[in-house]
Amino acid sequence: MYIGIRTCNVCLPGRPSPMGSKKQCAKHPGIFGMVLAFGPADEEQGRGTLHSHWQIWIKELTQELRDLLFATNQDERATARTILFRLVDQMIHTTYGPDLKVEHVCTPDIDNNGDIPEGPIPASDVFKNREEQLFCDTRNRTMNKGIQGQVLHCPKCNISVSTQDVVNLSLETWLEDDNQMGTKYTGGLPLTAERLDIAALQHSYDTKGSCVKLNDHFWANKDVRDVLLRLKFDKHDWKHRLSCFKKGCDCRFHLPEPLHRQTNIYSKNELKGELEEWHTLDGNDPLRIPT
Repeated sequence: MYIGIRTCNVCLPGRPSPMGSKKQCAKHPGIFGMVLAFGPADEEQGRGTLHSHWQIWIKELTQELRDLLFATNQDERATARTILFRLVDQMIHTTYGPDLKVEHVCTPDIDNNGDIPEGPIPASDVFKNREEQLFCDTRNRTMNKGIQGQVLHCPKCNISVSTQDVVNLSLETWLEDDNQMGTKYTGGLPLTAERLDIAALQHSYDTKGSCVKLNDHFWANKDVRDVLLRLKFDKHDWKHRLSCFKKGCDCRFHLPEPLHRQTNIYSKNELKGELEEWHTLDGNDPLRIPT
């Protein structure tokens, strides 16, 4: 079995979709935007099973916009990047959804607004990134074992925690509130792997629109269920997987990453001003791209 490249399907107004179907291409933007074309490629995994990689062209991400991402004019570059970041943020995110709030022995006397906090406060006000080298070590096949995912710390008491610990602290605050309202759950935290599986897999069954149908304050809390869903399916395990190291001894997905407040394009060479010229076939002025 060899990698097979399929033909590219182009969606044009009024043109029937492939495979003889009478359905027309979508006339409104989807989760990626307005799709113009798509091209899948099927390939084998190491054990012989097939999976697809897809390249999708959308109307919102034009070649002109891509060229302007590294324009020499700072205003043009900033505008293009703002548009790109908005597109990316509409498609993906790297948060647990609701703000995680925790109670900690080092809760600050005042919050970011200068007020005295009452009850749990945002986890980002308590825990900060540890040093950059530690993130590099956590991506390593061998060195990650001594860190065990503890990439955050409290600068005041220097307690190190993992993102899993932060989630559990936040779940404790929800559970404490729901205990006062009469939850039936008495299993404690952290959840067992089996219970986490049930909570995540039943998310779509227990949820209708934005209302959870369960008669239990803890399990019917949509914030709780959304966090557990992302914890199960979106979190990259600090232990990694064999496929993480198929390219070398460091995680090929470059995870974990430090906390980022917003989407950005980061290039060390761009910051240093090291650019090279890319010449185009149409004879226009060359693009200056970070090396």
